[in-house]
Amino acid sequence: MHRCSETLTEWHRRSVAVLHLRFKEVGLFSPRGSVNYLPQVNARGTLFVIGRQDDLYDEDIYHGVDARKDKTWAIASDEKFAYPTFEAVMTNLDDIRGAFELALARSAGGCQSTYANQSNSLA
Repeated sequence: MHRCSETLTEWHRRSVAVLHLRFKEVGLFSPRGSVNYLPQVNARGTLFVIGRQDDLYDEDIYHGVDARKDKTWAIASDEKFAYPTFEAVMTNLDDIRGAFELALARSAGGCQSTYANQSNSLA
């Protein structure tokens, strides 16, 4: 086993990692040039170990309207959550609640998978 992997494995056994997911912007947004209202969930994910000064992971995550194609910090929203009018928004509140629940799960998953990729590259 690689020396770095041994050190990382030992460290994992005796450490407690905490993921903080702080929401910066949540809502429906109709960007310039679009006719639809789209979900917007922007958050900052920070993964740290209690007692350590440096963070294992610290990144902004953008879900929905602010996501950019092929970026690690971006999570595209499902096309079914695009609403053409404010009236459509108001008549689909349960669906919109589902869109935000999905965005929350994907944002937390995005933090975890990015950290996993970083950890695997250390091995």
